[in-house]
Amino acid sequence: QTTGALPDSSMNFVRSTSYESIQRTAVDEERHRQAKLRNRACNDSFRQAVDKSYSQNNHGKNDK
Repeated sequence: QTTGALPDSSMNFVRSTSYESIQRTAVDEERHRQAKLRNRACNDSFRQAVDKSYSQNNHGKNDK
């Protein structure tokens, strides 16, 4: 049997030599995902605070 050449896209894969390096990669990816979620939550709460302050200011102006 002859084996065919691997497609060029296979060059994008990084081969790991140990379980520890695979585990470290998984942990790093999880930390990155959690950081994105924290940043998104922070941005959302900031937007809500800004919206609340604008709505309070607009209600005060209408009362005058």
